[in-house]
Amino acid sequence: MWGDYYKHISRGKFKRNANTSSREASGTLMLRKRQELSSTLAAMCKVFGEIDPSSTTSMLFAEQFSYQGKLALCKCLESITMTLISSIKNLNQYFQDDRKQRRQHQTAVFDEVKLREPLICILGWLSSVRASETKHDIITGPIQWYRNEKERLNVMFARSEDYPVFNRLPKLMYRLEVLEAELRKLVLILNDSRVPAWKEKMSLLDEMTTFLTDSDDEITSLSELLQEHLR
Repeated sequence: MWGDYYKHISRGKFKRNANTSSREASGTLMLRKRQELSSTLAAMCKVFGEIDPSSTTSMLFAEQFSYQGKLALCKCLESITMTLISSIKNLNQYFQDDRKQRRQHQTAVFDEVKLREPLICILGWLSSVRASETKHDIITGPIQWYRNEKERLNVMFARSEDYPVFNRLPKLMYRLEVLEAELRKLVLILNDSRVPAWKEKMSLLDEMTTFLTDSDDEITSLSELLQEHLR
């Protein structure tokens, strides 16, 4: 699922919907996709739940996976983080674009098409964090997993044993650092009114974000959602 989104977003090739007049139907489909991604991530976060919350060791369910299971989890997390990084970079590029013809209706329509999938991914992620019933989310979970596996590695090295799964985790930690850096960059851009056509771009972004948030959600601004996440 996330791999498909990454291919579309990273290539930067977006097609206009054949029925652009049906914005309500398109918005409903977008909301359904966002909810699907959100529920998938929320369910995935459960693997980073603590087996025994009362224990001082904080062992996670992910630590009990086989080597192949841990490898598959790493690949999945890498796909998710790469997709989110590409999505955020796409939004950053959108705000840095200073084309003079932006006021034209055709350009505005194409901007909306380009923003759809990146917004679906970003809001799906943020919604999963807010809805998570576990201590860790898709970002803090892998970090805690890495720390626990590192401790395990130190013990196994003392026993002269090999622990190959650890080779994948540093790469994942690096991607998470890039994700946070791009996230903070986006927050700065969203709050910088000096950005070319900032008011016009924010208007479209806020409208689409409102479409993609649940009706009972009190926060419908992407900037506020991001700032809430970074607190």
